[in-house]
Amino acid sequence: MLAAFTLLLTAAACAHLFLQGFNRVVISIPDGPHKKPAWAAWFAVSTLLPLSLLMVFFDAEPVQQALHLSPGSAPAWALFLPLLALWSFGAWRLAAWLRWRLRRTEPSPAIVRQTARVANLPRPESWLHRPLQRWETTFDLEVVERELLVPGLDPVFDGFVLAHVADLHYESADGRTEWFAEVTRLVNAMRADVVVFTGDFVNRGSLIDESVRLHATMRGRLATLAVMGNHDYWTNPRTVREACRRARIRTLHHRRTTIERGPSRLTFTGTDMPWGGHSSHLPALLHREPGETLILLSHSPDNAPVAARAGASLVLSGHNHGGQYRLPLIGPLVVPSRTGLRFDGGVYQLNRGACVLHVSRGVGASGRGRILCPPEIVRLVLRSPQSPASSEKDGKPACADERSGSVLTASPQGFAPIS
Repeated sequence: MLAAFTLLLTAAACAHLFLQGFNRVVISIPDGPHKKPAWAAWFAVSTLLPLSLLMVFFDAEPVQQALHLSPGSAPAWALFLPLLALWSFGAWRLAAWLRWRLRRTEPSPAIVRQTARVANLPRPESWLHRPLQRWETTFDLEVVERELLVPGLDPVFDGFVLAHVADLHYESADGRTEWFAEVTRLVNAMRADVVVFTGDFVNRGSLIDESVRLHATMRGRLATLAVMGNHDYWTNPRTVREACRRARIRTLHHRRTTIERGPSRLTFTGTDMPWGGHSSHLPALLHREPGETLILLSHSPDNAPVAARAGASLVLSGHNHGGQYRLPLIGPLVVPSRTGLRFDGGVYQLNRGACVLHVSRGVGASGRGRILCPPEIVRLVLRSPQSPASSEKDGKPACADERSGSVLTASPQGFAPIS
């Protein structure tokens, strides 16, 4: 009985080892003919091979001794010690998972107010196999409004509205063109001052122009800004960037755009890291002047802790899709992050509350679809800690359309209006 239990424990630990390596390393390998063999090789090394060997030699005395926790020979000790390390890894990750589950039950203090509704949109044909369709949420788009308390935000920008759109992963097959068009209508209905795209315009290079044209229909009153994601780099980053330029979507990789209201400034900047550039650029990129609030667009939330220490007050990210495939009680299975489940989706406070990270679950999907993890578009109303509007009586955000502002962009030559 004990041997069966320890064998089951070993299987669970091996499966978790596979998921950890898959999420933190393997999934970040660029698309290509070598990617699926890399997944298969890691699965074989981490899970299939060790479990197969244990099953084949299950009745051998050294294996029985190791599984019964009573090694009495050198071969048994040689097997018991790696198993002990594997069980310890599984216990450590279980403790980390439990902490994550407990943390997820607590709303972030940065959220002043939040509402969400599921948009009633026509459902395209599903790509998932029929048994999975009962749990599919690929097209259950949530329209979310969050009021966020942004550290250091000047009261003059209280009520400033952003529309955060992440990970469209545009596809045109099976009636999805109409569905994406409805998404853009909902984004424009948010009447945002600035629309921000945090990467992954496409899954396939052949759809770059079509995807960027769709993104270009979502316009902010003052600006439409973007950074690129890993899928954009894995297709053709130069083509994506040029298509954005033609569509008047300003890409912010290592660039800044500033909105001025009197002596106060709200500055947007961006990074395509780790696919473009290195973290050594962040301190200079996020240098903050008096009266300035910095908002960083970063496709991956993995950059957020460094950005928070460098001076960012708000970081907008996507990439993790909320896990994309989630199981009841267990949570997400696929979170492509070197920080594990820490930033799967939602709102987080970093650097002792000096920075807020907003991670969108995104709109599209990488792969076949979403399981128990609906997509989202988010209307963010920025609130200043110094303004009474952060605790309004009637719950209505300030009307950003009534405020004035001019959009400026920083370049080596100085500031110039966006055209």
